[in-house]
Parts: sequence; C-alpha cells; structure tokens
Amino acid sequence: MYAPANVYAIANDHDYQDKSPEDVFLQSIHVTAITYDEQESIEVKTRGQGTNKFRREERLLRLHASMFGRICTATDRKYFPKLAELLTQYKNIKSSAIIHGRKYEAVARDAYSKDQSVSVNESGIVVSLDIPYIGCKKVNNFLF
Repeated sequence: MYAPANVYAIANDHDYQDKSPEDVFLQSIHVTAITYDEQESIEVKTRGQGTNKFRREERLLRLHASMFGRICTATDRKYFPKLAELLTQYKNIKSSAIIHGRKYEAVARDAYSKDQSVSVNESGIVVSLDIPYIGCKKVNNFLF
C-alpha cells in the first residue's frame, strides 16, 4: 500500500488552486461562508437542544459563548490538545442541573410566556452571516 499523504505538502505546495484544501473543506461545511437560506435551515434543524443529533454536530463547527471564556483565557500553560478536544468532540454531560433544565425548560418557557403575556418559541443555533464560525442560541428576539 501507499504511505499516508503529506497533508502539509498538499496544503502548501499546491498553490495553483484558487483556495487551499482547508478553505474548500471549511466552506463546504458552511464554516467560513454561509447564505441566508443556509443560516435559516441550520436554525430550524437545530431546535430541540439535548435531543437533537444535528444540533450536537452543528455545535462542533462553531464557537459558542459556553466555550468563549476558555478560548480567550488560554495561555501558554494551557494544554491545547485538551482544549481542541473540548471544541471538537461532543460529550454528553448528565449533571443534576442539566437534567433538571432539560426536564423543566418547556414548563418554565410556558410559565414565563403566560406571566409576561408574550410568545416564546423554541429556537435553534443562529449562525452569524458575517462571521459564520460564530453561533449562538436565540430566544425570541433576544440573543443569549
């Protein structure tokens, strides 16, 4: 058989293409460029928090507020392979607080909606059109 390809050589020595293989890949998974229709599709497909497999996969493609602090405070003492693992591998956390939140989120949303006389709809991940590697969760007209 053949030896594994030299990824560094592929990315750096083949400069006759308009884009690098990395850029082509990231664009194909909508991380570096996204249309309004793709943005809307992602928001709809990622509704349903803990029960939505597509949502879990989509979260691994974007930077979210829950990881922002870890990224910004990383210093040279940080073990970067572990940080990269946290950003690229899904881990199903089952703490009592998360289990409670998943169980009662709909109840709390309905109670708030009734108390405040507003409509609160479940939403998915909203991807920035200008910076598509950033994602956040939208609640009605508020971004959190």
